[in-house]
Amino acid sequence: MRQKQGKAAGHRGPSRRDVLAAGGGLIALAAHPGLLRAETPLPSTVRIYVPYGRGSVVALVCDALSEALATALSRRVEIDIPPLPDRIQRSLQALSEEDRGELRLIATDTLTHVIHDAGETARNPNAPVSLDTLVPVATLTEGYSTVLFVSKGSAAQDWAGLSTLARSRTLTVASSNPGSVHRRFLERALGQGLRDVLAPGRERVFEAVLEGRAHAGLVNTPSLVIFLRANPGQLRALVTFGGERNADLGAPTLREVTGNRALASTNSVGLFAPAGTPPEVVQQLHAALVVAAADKAVVQIVRQTGLPLQISDADDLRQTVERDRIVVVESGL
Repeated sequence: MRQKQGKAAGHRGPSRRDVLAAGGGLIALAAHPGLLRAETPLPSTVRIYVPYGRGSVVALVCDALSEALATALSRRVEIDIPPLPDRIQRSLQALSEEDRGELRLIATDTLTHVIHDAGETARNPNAPVSLDTLVPVATLTEGYSTVLFVSKGSAAQDWAGLSTLARSRTLTVASSNPGSVHRRFLERALGQGLRDVLAPGRERVFEAVLEGRAHAGLVNTPSLVIFLRANPGQLRALVTFGGERNADLGAPTLREVTGNRALASTNSVGLFAPAGTPPEVVQQLHAALVVAAADKAVVQIVRQTGLPLQISDADDLRQTVERDRIVVVESGL
């Protein structure tokens, strides 16, 4: 349920010293999981807030990692998806509340969260930028994209057909994330507003399009790849929203069909801790994540579903957030 895209431009890899130090720490953690916890004890429960639906890549990555992460930390790991609306705000509020029985984290789509921060700042110039007030732990994915798709019986079987259809009616688009960056890109490319069909979870998005309740749908590219493998020919990818084509889908990118390079976005999942989280806790979490990602069961899930799982460090996550801020500014979102 996930797809690969390139890393942020200008990313600097770890030094040889960093690699050796991290490797030694991981070997110790794998062999003796209690070593780091003896220095900085964690609460009995680690709760990860996911401010997106069950079908999101964020939720899928967290679900895939949760059991192995619990083993690596010898702690309960709970995934919490707040109810709509304002999932991001609810998650941030939970992180700000002290609970000595839990370590609360947020796993978030960094681009979506940067747009959230920009909107909050626009409404209140004195509002703190939330990602700057949190402590970065790790990037959990390489990056993935979103795809616009239609049913096999749609009058629009390519971008030109969809553009023609849009000139005669207001199109409805199903997604689990109303008002998303991708819908805004589409509105700009088509020159008209779109109607949302809220479909919580990727299966509902597929159903809305197959049943004719929406002209098109938006899901993450890994999810559509998995659906097409199980249901060949039922749906058709029109455009993807990354900077490069998805190798599995082969559809053109939105920037290709429009010629507008600003209409592109690559999403990543970042894990953040509350303000004031000690560096040793961040290091412990990162080491445990690397161990969890190498777990045989997790590797099998990644292989079967195509999830873009790849754990990198806090510095990489900082660079990812800065990359997304540049995207937001350049695209005028």
